[in-house]
Amino acid sequence: MIPRKHVSLVLEPRYRYYADSWEITAHAPEMRVHLRFAKHYRLRVRYRYYRQSEAFFWRDDGMYSNPVGRCTKNTPTNCATADPKMDNWDSHTPGVQLVYELDGLARHRGLDWLENSWVSATYNHVFQSNRYGQARLGSLALSLAF
Repeated sequence: MIPRKHVSLVLEPRYRYYADSWEITAHAPEMRVHLRFAKHYRLRVRYRYYRQSEAFFWRDDGMYSNPVGRCTKNTPTNCATADPKMDNWDSHTPGVQLVYELDGLARHRGLDWLENSWVSATYNHVFQSNRYGQARLGSLALSLAF
């Protein structure tokens, strides 16, 4: 955190590693930068990279034999999926969030219930290499403390 009189800057690096019994592994480094630029305003920008390996039963050709038993690592031809999330893929996600803290309003008579509450607007754009393609994710949220 880099504090100033009315401005503060926080760098938040993150890293997530994932592995499961389907032999999928994933790496997800992310960087978030938080900036308080006015008394009741915060801005957050982020970038996340995600890379995943394919499941042991994924077939790029889409051809599966007729299953004759259980789906196991030793018999991957008994497994079938059309789910593109089981293939190897990666994504890039830049995003931005603006938060207005309602403490300034809470000092007025009858609005004390707004103390420690905020309104936030968030937008993230996902660029993916799977068949889902791009996604735009947004939200407008009100958080009330009680």
